Amino acid sequence: MASATQLSLGQWVSVRSQEGRVRYVGPTGFAEGEWVGIELASAVGRNDGSVRGVRYFSCKPRHGLFVQRAQCVPIEGPSKEGDEPAGDVASAWAAIEMVDEGAALQAGRDSQRVLQHLSQTYPQGAPAAVATSPKHPPLKKKDSLGQSSMRAGRAHVRPSLIDSGDEGYGSVLAELQMPSWYTGPLFESTPTEGDIAELLQLIKQRVAYPDASMPQAAVPQKVAMRILLQTKKYLLSSVNNLVDMKLSEGRLIIVGDTHGQLADFCWLLRSHGLPAKDNIYLINGDVADRGQNAVEILLLVSRRAQARPA
Repeated sequence: MASATQLSLGQWVSVRSQEGRVRYVGPTGFAEGEWVGIELASAVGRNDGSVRGVRYFSCKPRHGLFVQRAQCVPIEGPSKEGDEPAGDVASAWAAIEMVDEGAALQAGRDSQRVLQHLSQTYPQGAPAAVATSPKHPPLKKKDSLGQSSMRAGRAHVRPSLIDSGDEGYGSVLAELQMPSWYTGPLFESTPTEGDIAELLQLIKQRVAYPDASMPQAAVPQKVAMRILLQTKKYLLSSVNNLVDMKLSEGRLIIVGDTHGQLADFCWLLRSHGLPAKDNIYLINGDVADRGQNAVEILLLVSRRAQARPA
């Protein structure tokens, strides 16, 4: 049996063609076994050294990554001191997606234990559902003038835009300028698979190799607003509130909360294949509630939903 890779804090290692330094070795709260925390030289990681509120080490955002010891290859030092290691976007993202394989396998083992426990606890199947009362109407509160108003969230939109509807948003869209750095699809008509693939590649490029001279957003405001308006019209005109699906062949892939984790979302597409008539995705819950790339995931999901309803 081959001996385990010897690692020490501060040591330079290569992980799937990405270089970085070992900052943590030991147990974690997010998965069983020993994990190695790496501070990557490039912004292609998944965290800043903390996971689920627990800090194991500190580094810049998107420079932290946790991997298995066997995935670390000791090296003498970085390719060039002070520079990010060379590599294309495809290889950088392939490294991150391959690292997620370990987490997926651990999640599979955990789910098997849960299913076994449920089968032993409820050998006759799930208990009968309990009737629940209908949902209460949204709570209201009094404003400073004593008027009843809906409870406000963190997002605020100008009242004039709300009153004018899509026409008002359309006028704002017409006034927005397209930045000179953007070379991706404009989405002025029905999206194609090629448009979505190009958009995803552009987002990966901006996330993996951010440019300080450009805005942080990977998708310009004009393109993002156009996508959201088109998606709204598509949903209101072509999609019912309740969709009855009959799947005689193929498979249904149920995706939980992505929480703005673009690497996780890309790994799902790579591992389970792109949406198709026999490869249907049901994406639940919090797509764009938090996370550094929540908006990008929402835009990609919106475009795919219209280009390929599966």
